[in-house]
Amino acid sequence: MTKLSWSQKMQLLAAAIIADIIFSELPNKMHPVALYGNLMDKIEKIIWKDNKLQGVLFLGIGSALPWLASKMALKLFGKNRFWISIFFIYLVIAPKALSQIAIEIYEELDKGDLEKARLLLGGLVGRDVENLDISQISRATIESVAENTVDAFIAPIFWVILLGPSASLIYRGINTLDAMVGYKSSRYLNFGWASAKLDDVLNFIPARILSLLVLFFYPTSFRLWARELFSDALKHPSPNGGVAEASFAYGLNLKLGGTNYYRGQPEFRGYLGKGLSPDALDIKRSVVLASKIRNLILVFSIWGALGNE
Repeated sequence: MTKLSWSQKMQLLAAAIIADIIFSELPNKMHPVALYGNLMDKIEKIIWKDNKLQGVLFLGIGSALPWLASKMALKLFGKNRFWISIFFIYLVIAPKALSQIAIEIYEELDKGDLEKARLLLGGLVGRDVENLDISQISRATIESVAENTVDAFIAPIFWVILLGPSASLIYRGINTLDAMVGYKSSRYLNFGWASAKLDDVLNFIPARILSLLVLFFYPTSFRLWARELFSDALKHPSPNGGVAEASFAYGLNLKLGGTNYYRGQPEFRGYLGKGLSPDALDIKRSVVLASKIRNLILVFSIWGALGNE
């Protein structure tokens, strides 16, 4: 699919984004990404060893499977190559589903049901959520919206443009592996190293594209923006998560970051932004910002699809 013209790639992107707006994500039980995650979980249990080489093998298997699946699908449904390619992209982007979950959390906070909000948040983030207050739940939700705007939208689209629709499946597979084993825990420090590092590489440019898109909607001095945003981003343990979260923090005039708890252990990540501590209404503002970014890319895709070869 690397031989697609620019306008053809834009047609695929526009169609996939519209499909996401109309249908949102497939149910989790039948979603290929969830099925892939379950399969890789079984493979991990078979091949796990506490060393980096075994982690490279795990990454190799996890990268090969979506590549093989895309090749098989294109071979089986070659006459419908265009529609299959749209389906590939639709599978790996999830801006609407992310916004829906964030709004559900806001609605529970608005009703005063912190327990339900925490339950919903627990399916979205890896940190401990049991004792979070309204501001902390809001912060975690906004940070997740920011990071997932990269992981589940901008990055897959970037790799479609660069290498074609099949590349978006491989990207999403690697991103899923990072979510599974990319932790600095005793079990995954070595085994998950390769998955975490490759995911960092694949998201490096998309995360910085996000920062420029936020700047487009909240213009200020570019020099000031770049200096402060990237200075704060360095406080985050992720080279890309910090950029995404700091972009939303500065765009929405919030202060994100701080101390998170993982399995009862505190981890201070530094503060991002110089604004106010977030509240429930700021969740809606973050969703609006993510939707603006999606709509801008959709308009750009439609414009590109209608352009000359």
